[in-house]
Amino acid sequence: MIDIISSSSTSIEDIDTSSTQQQQQLPTTQEALFKLRSILDRYLECPTLLDPYLEKMVQKLSLPARSIVHELYLSLTTTTVVKEEGECCTQNSTSNVAEKLNTLMHLLSAIYSISKVRGRKYIQRLMPHEAADTEPVLVVLRWFGWIESQERVSSTSVDDHGMPNEIIQFQKQYQKKKDNAEAKVWESVYSLLLWLGIISLVPFDLNTIDSSIEPQDEGINNNNTTNTMTLVQSILTTSSSHLSDYGATRETAAACLASLLSRPDLEQSELEGFVNWSAHILYWFRTGKMYCADEMPDQSSSSLLLPIPKEAPSVFLVMGVLQTLSAIFKTGHRSNLLSTQQKLRGIEFLWEQSILVAEGRVGGSLILRKLLVKLFARIGCAYLPPRVASWRYQRGKRSLVENLLKGNDGSKSSTTVNIDELKASCNDNQLDSSAQIFQIPDQVEDAMDQLLRSLTDSATVVRWSAAKGIGRLTERLPAICADDVLDALLQLCIDNTDRDQAWHGACLALAELARRGLLLPARLGEVVPIVVQAIGYDVRRGNHSVGTHVRDASCYVCWAFARAYSPTVLKPYVRALSVALVLTSLFDREVNCRRAASAAFQESVGRQGADNFPHGIAILTTADYYSLGNRSDSFLTLALDVAKFEEYQTQIIRHLADVKLLHWDIEIRSLSSRSLARVSKLNPSYSATNVLPKLLEQCFSDDLVVRHGSLLGVAEIVLAFGEANQDDVLNDEIKSLIAELVPSLEKKRLYRGRGGEIMRSAACRMIECISLACIPLTVKQQVSLIILIHVCIYICLTHLVYDSCTKTGPPFGLS
Repeated sequence: MIDIISSSSTSIEDIDTSSTQQQQQLPTTQEALFKLRSILDRYLECPTLLDPYLEKMVQKLSLPARSIVHELYLSLTTTTVVKEEGECCTQNSTSNVAEKLNTLMHLLSAIYSISKVRGRKYIQRLMPHEAADTEPVLVVLRWFGWIESQERVSSTSVDDHGMPNEIIQFQKQYQKKKDNAEAKVWESVYSLLLWLGIISLVPFDLNTIDSSIEPQDEGINNNNTTNTMTLVQSILTTSSSHLSDYGATRETAAACLASLLSRPDLEQSELEGFVNWSAHILYWFRTGKMYCADEMPDQSSSSLLLPIPKEAPSVFLVMGVLQTLSAIFKTGHRSNLLSTQQKLRGIEFLWEQSILVAEGRVGGSLILRKLLVKLFARIGCAYLPPRVASWRYQRGKRSLVENLLKGNDGSKSSTTVNIDELKASCNDNQLDSSAQIFQIPDQVEDAMDQLLRSLTDSATVVRWSAAKGIGRLTERLPAICADDVLDALLQLCIDNTDRDQAWHGACLALAELARRGLLLPARLGEVVPIVVQAIGYDVRRGNHSVGTHVRDASCYVCWAFARAYSPTVLKPYVRALSVALVLTSLFDREVNCRRAASAAFQESVGRQGADNFPHGIAILTTADYYSLGNRSDSFLTLALDVAKFEEYQTQIIRHLADVKLLHWDIEIRSLSSRSLARVSKLNPSYSATNVLPKLLEQCFSDDLVVRHGSLLGVAEIVLAFGEANQDDVLNDEIKSLIAELVPSLEKKRLYRGRGGEIMRSAACRMIECISLACIPLTVKQQVSLIILIHVCIYICLTHLVYDSCTKTGPPFGLS
């Protein structure tokens, strides 16, 4: 498969410069690019398989592209001294340039196809990055950018912007056949911006490779620009022109700008102007008007790095600006970002505008909200010392083999306990000595406030980004401030019981804190009950429920707990966590939650040791990733196998009776009743004493779901006891209530109204189970049940009711 990819890229590379051969090979090149895309798309699910061949593939595409870029740069930036030599030479030159541009487009489109599969950052490191490539790549990028801009212009007039005549002619040709072209112009722009981003990191002063500040020859017009525009200014102007794109080129342009502005020789001069320009863009987007000197006395247009656009900034331009700022605050040095008071004022003004935009016009833009959250976190981290908190919990050396074998060596176990206790005491002593209280800037408090608010956002990606930002920001705070953050997360769950977004965001943030060691063991007693509650979070909303993502995130929290804490620290909470994970892995409605709980349980058994999690290996062997994929098997087969362990038996029975029988999904109620019947055989006395009386009482509930599930549960338990000859566990009072259950429901008219059909089907199932279990009935009770069956046959037409009626056996039946 990889050989086919290499041959496809080679077929794109091996294109002769002859015009006749080019015309003959053009369909072959189109087919090769199409074939390359179709092959690479198969690796989207697992792109790392391409890594051994990635460098070779990129070189086969980038080296000929580099050669063509230099040829075009040298040929088109040289002005013709004598133009009266004839039109034939000009036509041949135009045709040759068009062929080279067409070949270059296919090469760059192939590079984009690889980048789409493997990722921009991996491909960028493999691109050529010689200093001599800077100006040629920049000039070709400007050409393709102009061609792309002409596609968006509806008028027939062409604004050449000083473009060479050959580029204008190529644009006209491409405009006619762009619908059938396999290579797109924007893909070429993407690859050139990717290329320019790595070139801008060359370890040389850019002024030394800038030909615009050197004496110019009379026949050379470098970059087709005036001599006043330097190389840095040209890169900034060209890259920033793509910040308003609505495709993948915007992200690449932002990364290119961030790479350039993060250079040590530019952070002192150009970064401040870009921050001010970005703040003005945000101000204009927020207010709908351009900046006013009276409202912003510290800001002036002369301090801006780039010109203010003529039209109001679009949401795409704001996204590009935020992406660039986020990348700058990630890669830039804190000492340069906040080195002077003037830079501080610019960043503070930017910070103010970002908060106002976040609280104003971002409600409908998911990506904009995510980028703002990312920017809040990174600017907040820039205001804090770049250090990892010394007060954090550190588990130390961890070994899965030692955890699994620890029970066989008592001395090793005691040694481990002593070491853990010593580390815990050392950590406690360090709280007073090294975790000094220092002044927290107001911007950090504002950043944390915005991140906590974003935890309740309606979009999952925004909540996830906010959770990661909270983890990074808390890592640099003192211990007392980290406790305040944890209190806010717990309060978020307490105050928003019915808001699934708040629970999901809080769980993600708790997992990040635990994974980084920022959730100290002393606070686990408050956190674990919240996590256990989140594992079973399921809020009913009409005829459905929400909470799948909350349960999935809570499993992630348990997974983080298992990796972060030593067995002695987590031992007091193992019972609650293990039971919750086992119940979710067996009985959750969604397969992803069942598998997530199983993965968290597996991690806990491996990291915490099999002794802490009773029967952990046996449960994992039974309920593995594949067996949990089938819901019926999980309820009816795996649950019975796990319930044979006494530690989980009672909890499974209670969970099925109290939770799953009351589920909103009728299929889950049916499976739960059958599963409860099978598990009840393992502990019939407990089921008859603690489960059946409550279910009999709930059969008369006003809630249809509770009434239906309880009736099914009673029916299946009665049948299970009858088949196992365990009728002696039912006392006479319970048997009497069971015999009178269906007539009592009829007397209270609980079959009428909404949901009467499913109640009649459950009542018929109850009659069937009473019959098969040989529950003694009086003649009057038998007659009333037979009448009910005839009525159900007359009224209900469902297959379930019909099957239940035809299966009825002794002591009475249909004649």
